[in-house]
Amino acid sequence: APDTLGELSGVIVRSAEWMEHIIRDLLDVTAIEAGRLAVDPEPVLVGDVLARAREVHAPIAAEKGVTFAVAPHDATLLVMADPDRVLQALGNLLGNAIKFTPAGGTVTLRAAAEAARPYVALEVADTGPGIAADHLPHVFDRFW
Repeated sequence: APDTLGELSGVIVRSAEWMEHIIRDLLDVTAIEAGRLAVDPEPVLVGDVLARAREVHAPIAAEKGVTFAVAPHDATLLVMADPDRVLQALGNLLGNAIKFTPAGGTVTLRAAAEAARPYVALEVADTGPGIAADHLPHVFDRFW
């Protein structure tokens, strides 16, 4: 049936994309450990980064019944950053937030300039259960 074929091809495409994502992450870990991770900073509008993150993650959240919100921010704020690496980091945080937030919950992405420091803080917050206290010491351990 055409509908079944379309559904199966969608599953195959999503699976291939996920496997590619895992492989890229493993290659990045190897590059980081070897001191060879390529980071190419350029002037980036914070609003553009948040819009790209919303574009990718809002449909995934909606599919799960989770509201994806981007808090009001200064979209004209310009920072020096590697937009692909920022989106990669945000993607990991947002993916986990969406994954562990139950239907009916909310995932919020915020950006704010830090007056006392020369950077912009990005924050992902959710209404999920959070990380168990006994797991907190391990959140930065590899593959934990």
